[in-house]
Amino acid sequence: MLAASACQRPGSRAITAMGMILEVNLFESGSGRLYARIFERLREIELRMSAHWLETEQGGALLFSEVAEIGRQAGVAPVRVGPDLIELLSRALFFAEISGGAFDPTIGPLTELWEAGIPGAEEIGAALRLVNWRELEVDRVAGTAFLRRPGMSLDLGGMVKGYAADEAARLAREAGAGRALMDFGGDIVALGQRQSRDGALQRLFSRRVSEDLPWRIGIQRPFGEPGTHVAVIEARDSGISTSAAYGIHAGAGLVLSPETGMPPETGLLSVTVIAGSAADADGLSTAALVMGYARARAMIDSLPGVEAVFLFDNMSVRITGALAGIFRLTSGDFSLAL
Repeated sequence: MLAASACQRPGSRAITAMGMILEVNLFESGSGRLYARIFERLREIELRMSAHWLETEQGGALLFSEVAEIGRQAGVAPVRVGPDLIELLSRALFFAEISGGAFDPTIGPLTELWEAGIPGAEEIGAALRLVNWRELEVDRVAGTAFLRRPGMSLDLGGMVKGYAADEAARLAREAGAGRALMDFGGDIVALGQRQSRDGALQRLFSRRVSEDLPWRIGIQRPFGEPGTHVAVIEARDSGISTSAAYGIHAGAGLVLSPETGMPPETGLLSVTVIAGSAADADGLSTAALVMGYARARAMIDSLPGVEAVFLFDNMSVRITGALAGIFRLTSGDFSLAL
């Protein structure tokens, strides 16, 4: 469950992909051609990196995404995939290693099981035997990925939406966009800076806009209506992602522990991570929610340029050091713990 949201997004455009609404706001740089280019890239990512087989038939043959094909060939043969998927899988393995397996891209058998309903202990045990990130081989030279045992499968839901947001931001930046917001189901990229209220007037009179105003990103209130926030953080050129333990109750995704096969019970309601990319923030927030506060805090503190906000079920909030000047609690129900 990804539960951050941008507080300012007038005039945005959106498509439905990856099972949700992907919202892009390019502001003054938003030409129709650029939006179309970005949406085309997002559809390509969905087609190639979905965890599921594609239902489209071409010439009578069922099509598979690259991620699904890796699962179909598990225990049989390596699968040649695009360089972008190689990079994403390599990053996923890095997060698996530093989190002690709390983030695991081979969690596919478990997520598929839970998608069908609440499973029993025996079903969970059988699926857990097929979850092990160490049995995913990524060969950068050959451009292949291989799952060693039959029955294994990948699910990159903990990173792929963040990666898609990063790609949208990359295309916007390459086209010269000075500012943009991408909100992909709570995975956010805040590019550049927001405009002051009098920015339009300043441009009209050819005056230089001197204010450097950060974007204000709201952290979703647990179990609250969409758009209701617990806190606001300021961000520039950052990726922001929230993973939440209450996702299933909000009608969104469910985070599962690769160790127990169950939703994590660590005392955390949500973890918001701010990083240099949304893919990194996405993967790290998922891992942190599974790890629990003590282990997750140690991991976050070890990574340069990465910060986090932890919301606990006792209605307390903890933040990492660099957020002290750019974090503001907006809900009286929660309190900031030292």
